[in-house]
Amino acid sequence: MGHRFETSIGQRLAIDGFYGAMDFAFGGDGWLYVLNRRDYIPFDALRPMVRIAVCNVDDEFPRNIEPLIDGKPQVRGSEIYGSPMFCDSDQNGSMFFTDERANKVVTLTTERGEITDVWGDTGDGLGKLNAPSGISYLQDDTLWVVSTRSSLVQQFPRNGEFVRGFGSVGDGPGQLDHPWGVAVDPIDGSVVVADWRNDRVQRFSPEGEFQVWMIGSRRR
Repeated sequence: MGHRFETSIGQRLAIDGFYGAMDFAFGGDGWLYVLNRRDYIPFDALRPMVRIAVCNVDDEFPRNIEPLIDGKPQVRGSEIYGSPMFCDSDQNGSMFFTDERANKVVTLTTERGEITDVWGDTGDGLGKLNAPSGISYLQDDTLWVVSTRSSLVQQFPRNGEFVRGFGSVGDGPGQLDHPWGVAVDPIDGSVVVADWRNDRVQRFSPEGEFQVWMIGSRRR
């Protein structure tokens, strides 16, 4: 079955638009929350490096969110959490994003952008993060997070206490090489992983048992 293009939203703007758009999440309030990340540009130091553009499919941009720590924006050019990768939302006023350099998962409010929680320990073993990327929120208040450099996919509650995880490096069935994105099937809870360097998408049970690769093939 073919697909028909319907619309495009946004334009390249540092304020009411997208500049370095990385990912987006549905907020549960009718708005999209688009995560933007900019590389540091010395002559443009007044612009935030991390910005969440609030918009809808009608191309309306009512506001922007800049992450706040203790009510204050991060110092531009030296942000603690300035390398966001992917995001998701609980659709109830909280948003989560991974930071690949800080090796953290950051929680903030969609109302003001106040950072309410940060967690993550750097490392390559289970329960630790090394260049986290994809993140997916579940209705049981847990998050699946991809740790790209350690080739792990792990589940945490929103407070960051490790629940379970899986992954081993390689190109065989069920193995991963720098996985990138993750999504969870709402029907059976299976975990779908974009396996970046193996050029494929694989499907696993929540316990980490390999089921099938859905598209792509092993590296030749």
